[in-house]
Amino acid sequence: MDPRTKHSLQSIQNLESLLQLVAASPADFRGDAPLRAALRSQSGIARYRDETRGIVGTSLNTLKVICKEFFRDGWEPMDRLRKSALLALDTDERREKSAKAPRKATTAADLSHAREELEQMRRANLILLDIASRAIDDLGEIAMVKSDVARHRIAEDAIARARRSLMMNPPPFDKPGGKGLKLVAGSASVR
Repeated sequence: MDPRTKHSLQSIQNLESLLQLVAASPADFRGDAPLRAALRSQSGIARYRDETRGIVGTSLNTLKVICKEFFRDGWEPMDRLRKSALLALDTDERREKSAKAPRKATTAADLSHAREELEQMRRANLILLDIASRAIDDLGEIAMVKSDVARHRIAEDAIARARRSLMMNPPPFDKPGGKGLKLVAGSASVR
């Protein structure tokens, strides 16, 4: 074997090893723009040079002839390996982009959801403030009435009005109960 062929054969074997590495671990080669460009075509991979890896450029014909002569199945496995490496890089790039995109989308969705919840809380707060204001007025009226029957009627009306107002709120603010005042028809009791 002449020295030039031997040198080309060693270069092609190094290229084959590189393509196997790229196909197996594309993330390690994510930023290698010259390699990505070379992988796009048969002639590009033939011309690819990487002196640190012992790969020198050659013509496509020379690459095919050496592959046919020294590799068991010829050029086709090398070309499939090139395509696999390119596919691995493309898949890795899409995976990285999609991994970042959901975070942005999730953050936007979370922000939108938080804004909706805040607006819902504001509406609930306004309704609850209105209920509290009316309850204060009703308590003042109850305190001034001397008749037990009238006081009882005013209290029942106030409770019914507060319940109707509460139902306008979103859950969990749409039901009476919990700590504090429990609104029961006919009576108000403090827990």
